Amino acid sequence: MASQQNDLDNVSSLYGTLEAQSEAQDNSGQHANVSITLALTTVLLPLAIFAVVHATLSFQLHYHQWETACLIVLICLALVVLCGMLAARARKNKAAKPQSVKFTNILFCTGLLAWVIAVILGNVNFFCTALSYYKITGRNMYPSVDPSITSGQTVMDAGRLLFTSSTHLDVSLSMGHRNNKMYCVAPVVIANQSSLWYDFWAVGVDCCSSQRGSFKCGEYDNPAAHSGLSWEDNTQFAYFQLAVQQAQAAFNITSKHPIFIRWMENPVAFIHAKYDASVSYFVKCCVIFCVVHIFLVGLLSILTVRVNLSTKSNGKV
Repeated sequence: MASQQNDLDNVSSLYGTLEAQSEAQDNSGQHANVSITLALTTVLLPLAIFAVVHATLSFQLHYHQWETACLIVLICLALVVLCGMLAARARKNKAAKPQSVKFTNILFCTGLLAWVIAVILGNVNFFCTALSYYKITGRNMYPSVDPSITSGQTVMDAGRLLFTSSTHLDVSLSMGHRNNKMYCVAPVVIANQSSLWYDFWAVGVDCCSSQRGSFKCGEYDNPAAHSGLSWEDNTQFAYFQLAVQQAQAAFNITSKHPIFIRWMENPVAFIHAKYDASVSYFVKCCVIFCVVHIFLVGLLSILTVRVNLSTKSNGKV
């Protein structure tokens, strides 16, 4: 009987040991799954925040639906704040695993960095390239415009002006007005035909001198150029207006409602090049940020592990 009792105790002890090992393996597997999930979140979430914020501020939402764009950017910021709260809670929780603390801290830091950089680069992309595209495409296009009979007042909402094939720039009537920079204007005219008024003016900055006929703005020397895009910078209109007034006084001509344009052959290709440039800038920024972000996450992970190991070794000593 005593032998049987000992056998039962041994079997029970063995079963308990196996059960404990199984529970330890299950817990280890769960911790491993949690660590993998945190690691993937640490890598992917900041990338998603960067791409969403950058795209929102770079393209049409910024121009057509500013309130919606702001809401999306603020939602992404709220995600970053939530990551910061999780990181603070993990640091205060003494039972939290070191890996959880490490990854939540890295997630918050890289998420905040992604949001700030995306806001800056998105606005740079929008104001430097995309804005002019949306301004011009949001306005009307007028084909076959005859500058000798068309008043500028009838095309005040123009974004693109396609003139008749007989038009050209009369650089002999060009003028420049200096105000720190030289603001240059030259009228669009019909070849070998006089006009009662001159309402369409090709313009540019620092592309002429005070001498008559020195206008060299845009595609002034391209014989195939018969088109123009409306000048985007409204802050310069007053200086162009002064140059037109000087031309009126110098050449005894009339301009009732001057329209300022960038002279060129193919305005459609020009504005689409602006959009393509903004898309290219966005893609390049995303690729560069992705590479730098993965490198930083790896570097911070290695440094955190080394700090933890150093702390443990010092504690044992």
